[in-house]
Amino acid sequence: MYKFKFYYKDGTTDFNSTGTTTPEELYIDFDGLIDWDEYYSFAKLKPSSHEVLEVATRAYKGFLKDFNRIEIINEETGEIIDYIEEGTPIFENKKRKKLIEKMKKETEEFESQKYPNNLVYCFKFYNKKGQTKLSSIHAVNPSSLIHSFESIMDLKEYEKLIEEKTSTKEILQIALKIFNKNNKYSRIEIINEETGEIIDFIESTT
Repeated sequence: MYKFKFYYKDGTTDFNSTGTTTPEELYIDFDGLIDWDEYYSFAKLKPSSHEVLEVATRAYKGFLKDFNRIEIINEETGEIIDYIEEGTPIFENKKRKKLIEKMKKETEEFESQKYPNNLVYCFKFYNKKGQTKLSSIHAVNPSSLIHSFESIMDLKEYEKLIEEKTSTKEILQIALKIFNKNNKYSRIEIINEETGEIIDFIESTT
């Protein structure tokens, strides 16, 4: 098994790692100690033993006692595979930096799709006194406003609407039926709150 051996400034030494079958795999000990994108980059772009040591100096700083040397040791034979000492120049792995930037961008794109910040479409209600209010629920596009009915409608009926790809006019008809039970609204619109554009509307006939 391969492990990190730390040489502390107080003169003590310690094996402080899980132990792996190859020196390069010792990066698994950085779980929770370094940025996630950097951590997962090691699975895609295999590091050298010395790069693992370079990251270790940063990952364990402040987490362990002050150290001035780290070795990768074959615990069974005592062989020193590689080492790094305090003050050793750290070289930037440009391929890894590029990979991490790509991974961060992919994460941001995924999060923006999962939690979009362009929720600009909503219902606008007009009561019979001419007063207006906007729905609290917003959506990324007009048709997605159908999700406003999820907790209100019968589940089977709601799922059927999702499957049928309901039009904005049909969504407005359902909204009028659900939200206008007390006959207090004279008109409901689907609008882009950012631009004020009216996408579609329906008026009450009662």
